Amino acid sequence: MHNEEKEINRTNSRSFETFKVSGGDIMITIFNRKRLLIDISQVECNRVKQILKTENIEYYYKTVLNSPMMSRRMDVSAQAKNAFAYREKRDHTQFVYYIYVKRKDHKRARKLAYGN
Repeated sequence: MHNEEKEINRTNSRSFETFKVSGGDIMITIFNRKRLLIDISQVECNRVKQILKTENIEYYYKTVLNSPMMSRRMDVSAQAKNAFAYREKRDHTQFVYYIYVKRKDHKRARKLAYGN
């Protein structure tokens, strides 16, 4: 069985996670990675991440809050003034999920995740 290493980092509007297989030769950087997925569905991202884990393909996973700073300030303001208005605004806030793999693993990962 292989050892897994998982690094999770969170900030206000971004979070990222790296899945590494022990004995992996080179870490994933912006110079050696290729985007496998960009989606707003957390279910789809989790499906792809699970496939990559079972196949021991290292990946870099990033979540970005897709909401401009001004709208986040308005959300807080609306929450303070009127809970109903806040609920309506909150429904428009989305997260965008990114999954990157090493360039050398991209073709295999794409075939496993999408069948093409």
